[in-house]
This record gives sequence, C-alpha cells and structure tokens, in this order.
Amino acid sequence: MQIFDIETRPNLPSKLPFFPGNKGTKDEAKIKAQQEEKRKKYIDNAALNAETASVCAFGCYDTHTEQYVDAMGDNEVRILEFALEQLNKGDICGFNSRRFDVPMLVRRAWICGVTVPTWIADRAGGYTAHIDLMEQWQVGDRQLYIGLDRLCELMGIEGKKGSGKDFHEWLDKGETEKAKEYLEQDVMITVEIARRMGIA
Repeated sequence: MQIFDIETRPNLPSKLPFFPGNKGTKDEAKIKAQQEEKRKKYIDNAALNAETASVCAFGCYDTHTEQYVDAMGDNEVRILEFALEQLNKGDICGFNSRRFDVPMLVRRAWICGVTVPTWIADRAGGYTAHIDLMEQWQVGDRQLYIGLDRLCELMGIEGKKGSGKDFHEWLDKGETEKAKEYLEQDVMITVEIARRMGIA
C-alpha cells in the first residue's frame, strides 16, 4: 500500500478575474469592499483549486518495503510523473485524499499533459483500492469533518510540524530540509493513523 500526501502552491494567472460586488449593493465604498473581500478569498484559496494551483511536493510511504520517498520543487511535471508512478503500484491511502489529493493530482496532470493511469482517473471517487482515512473516521457520516491535527491529538499521536500554507514559502527561501521534514511528518502521521485503524 502507498500512503501519501501532496503539497500545493498558488499558481495565479497574470491577470486576475473581475470580482463584482454583491447583487443589489449600490454604495461605491461597499462595492469596493465586497470586491476586495472576494479578491482576497480567491487568492487565499488559490492553492486548493487545480485551476489556480500547482503541485510542489509529493511524499509516499510504501508499507511493503517500509520505505519513504518524496519529490518536491518547481518542476511540477516531474513531481506529477513521480507521484502517479508511485500511486500506480497498487492500493493507495491518504487523508481527505478522495476530495483533495487525488483529484488535484489528476486535474493538474491533465493540465500539464502528463498521462494519468486509467484506474486513477476513472475511479478516484470510489475505487476500493483507494482508502481515504477521513472517510474511515466518518464511519458513514459524510457530514462529519475532522482535521488531521485534531485526529492526531485524539489518538495521542505527534501532530503536524507547521502549516501547509507555509510550505511553498519554505521552498522559495531554500529551506528544503524544513519542507522535507514537514512533508515526511505528514505522511508518517497518516501511516500511524492507518495502523491505528487496522488498515496498514
């Protein structure tokens, strides 16, 4: 089983879209405030949308070989190719990976012209060889959400080392070791949770 995690960074277009004010608002000052709020939200969420993000890191632990591998940096095509090669080895497992990680990898691969293994693209949402630990925690209650750090706290597992929002800035500043440590910790946390749930 490949237990994995990805990191993304904003990849904003050179020209941002137009942000209208709320319907019915006529006061110019309020319209400008609403536009600025929408602009800020667009930028803040850019790394979560395949249209405005790029994949800057992929980490993976193979439960068969007990080895951890990763790829990170500015070469998104290389990272995507490496990630999909690892995930194509067999069963995969992540945290919130059906909603975020796998769709992001697949969409960015399509955008970048990287070939996606058929089973990943076609069945990312329901393939039995893809275990999402978030869904395991939900135990059928799809409205229930929990953060990775909170789940670690409940299980007595050491949590994340920082915030993923800072990840691309570490890379930009050349703090590669800090980025690598953060990514590996995220993956190994996921491994520990999978073991606690009897999956890995």
